[in-house]
Amino acid sequence: MKTYRIDTKSYRFFHGLVQLTEKQAKPRMHQLVPRGEGIFEIVQPIEFKAGEELGFDGEVNAALLQNITPIPEIKPEKKQEEPPSASKPAPKGKKSKKK
Repeated sequence: MKTYRIDTKSYRFFHGLVQLTEKQAKPRMHQLVPRGEGIFEIVQPIEFKAGEELGFDGEVNAALLQNITPIPEIKPEKKQEEPPSASKPAPKGKKSKKK
């Protein structure tokens, strides 16, 4: 589910799935049906004020993007593998037997 920020004074969503904080969901529960942890289905239009952020899994078209801005997902940095240490001794080769 992508995260969006409301850019206009307010914006109303009519359908789709939204991911909300407990604080966002509580006053809107009569307009939502819980579908999982923090995920809700919109059953009646819900409205958000400028600056609010929410997850939305529904149709996002050009008209909607004039009112909301996608927030890029922050991915955790991968640890770079350290090169083998030069302080480790090299493996010894096999000694040949003398006859």
